[in-house]
Amino acid sequence: MIFQWPVLSEPTRSMAFLFFKDLIARSIVRAEMSSASIKSMRVILAFSAIASAVGGETMTIDLTRPEARQRVYHFGENDILVLGYPVYGGRIPAILREVFQNLKGAETPAILAAVYGNRAYEDALVEGQDTLTENGFVVTAAGAFIGEHSYTEKVGTGRPDVEDLHAAADFGKQIAAKLNKDGPVPITVKGNRPYKDAMGPMPFRPVTTDACDNCGRCAEKCPVGIISKQDAKIVGNGCILCAACVKG
Repeated sequence: MIFQWPVLSEPTRSMAFLFFKDLIARSIVRAEMSSASIKSMRVILAFSAIASAVGGETMTIDLTRPEARQRVYHFGENDILVLGYPVYGGRIPAILREVFQNLKGAETPAILAAVYGNRAYEDALVEGQDTLTENGFVVTAAGAFIGEHSYTEKVGTGRPDVEDLHAAADFGKQIAAKLNKDGPVPITVKGNRPYKDAMGPMPFRPVTTDACDNCGRCAEKCPVGIISKQDAKIVGNGCILCAACVKG
């Protein structure tokens, strides 16, 4: 789990945060892949390509479930954080802002990888940089990657594709070269300050039909945990319209 970073005398660990790892693992075990699972796998491969190209072994932490997002994670100056996250309305999703606050660095190099649905990432990268900088990280690289839109398969269809994965790997190699040469140096990230207005609560929620057999799959997929595992017809407030429950 360690590798040598030439500009430092101490071993360095590269840590990648991927959001849908558990969803993919369950799908492979069942030997079936839904369109949502394939989409998530492509996103994971893009993040993994960046982390792998930076070098060393990686530790993957999946922050999909609410319980994982409530923990506080600490990193030292000899770690590298690769943080992958989705974009909602040009901002960091509201449910992830607490996650960003729970990441604590100590002059830790950080790489941001935001995925947006082929519309615009707007202030999602600069917001991520500001939050991580306040928490002790040095954002040394940031990239926005296109992914299939969560609302419809007709926008960003098939993205990230093979070319995107090659671009992600090349991005990681450039980061490694930069770190080896100059060390962690802050960068200027595109975006606006103040940020654009964030999206408010969504007036939506999933509704089950008589065909529901209460298998619990939708409850497992829900990143905000508002679908009852005992009775899928019971749905709380806080839907973010990610469509994981219906696409999974």
